[in-house]
Amino acid sequence: MKITFPHMGNLYIVAKPLFEELGFEVVIPALNNRKTLEIGKEYSPEFICMPFKLNIGNFIQAIKMGADTIVMFGGCGPCRFGYYGALQNEILKDAGFDVQMIIIEPPYYGIEKFLSEAGKFFAKKNLIGILPKIYSLAKMVDKIEKRVHFLRPREMVKGSVDKIYSRFKSEALKTEGIDQMKKLLDTTDVLLDNVYVVDENIKKIEL
Repeated sequence: MKITFPHMGNLYIVAKPLFEELGFEVVIPALNNRKTLEIGKEYSPEFICMPFKLNIGNFIQAIKMGADTIVMFGGCGPCRFGYYGALQNEILKDAGFDVQMIIIEPPYYGIEKFLSEAGKFFAKKNLIGILPKIYSLAKMVDKIEKRVHFLRPREMVKGSVDKIYSRFKSEALKTEGIDQMKKLLDTTDVLLDNVYVVDENIKKIEL
């Protein structure tokens, strides 16, 4: 099974080590770009939102790279995201792509229900052992992102934060498993510690 998933924020930084720890090969398409959007526009309804089109572009690029299984997330909320998976699955089938789509609902209604549903596709025992580590990893990723947003307008040397962050996102594609990703996050955190900043109460806004 060669698994892929959409680029939504920094999802790949957490999802990649998760599925690797579960023993699957992970296929990650190029980060969202103009080509991704063009592919998505070709196969998506004209008036549907851009994130949906980017997802479709991600999936088709990954399929062409060898992915045979897509993991998509469902759920509820203020937008139509919960319907993405079902509609995207139909679009890919109608377009002739031979791929399995697994739609995972979030643990909104309880962790046991979530594990029961996810356990239909992945070993429940393994998930129970790995999910706490993945949750901790996700919190670390959020911490790095918040630090980047805080430091960027305060950096003394323009571009220093973006250089560190770009390297982090690039290196994340090369890691394998939770331990390597955690090591990369720790290293990035140290690099951000060493960014020279002006007075932290001053925000630079450049036009």
